[in-house]
Amino acid sequence: MQYFDYLLRLPFSATFFYHGLTKVFPADPDMNVQIANAMLGSTALWTGLGVVEMLIAIAILAGGFTNALVTRLAGLGGAVVMIGAIAKVHWANGFDFTNPGVGFELHLLYLGTGLYFVLRGNGAGFTPMAELQRNS
Repeated sequence: MQYFDYLLRLPFSATFFYHGLTKVFPADPDMNVQIANAMLGSTALWTGLGVVEMLIAIAILAGGFTNALVTRLAGLGGAVVMIGAIAKVHWANGFDFTNPGVGFELHLLYLGTGLYFVLRGNGAGFTPMAELQRNS
């Protein structure tokens, strides 16, 4: 039953890894520079974001085989990236993904999935009392 999380982990990780990869190794470097400067004002920040996205993807996958802290931190990282993407880029385009410039509906889904992993970790869910009892 614990591996049912991979129904979320796999698509979440594949998407994060792909988007990170395209920032680090773009198909069109000139276009990548234009996008990076328009969105973050810096190609270095854009490339760094790509590396972070790939690390989040790897950590979400590995987290299921390690401890819950890895999963929770990766989920938090994914949620923070999506909050930034929504606030900085996609909010102005509205909710609908088909709007010009791409709305934020899918980003909201990834944000929710990241928060799911923050709260769930690798177990049945996060409850403060259960965490305290395990640590005492």
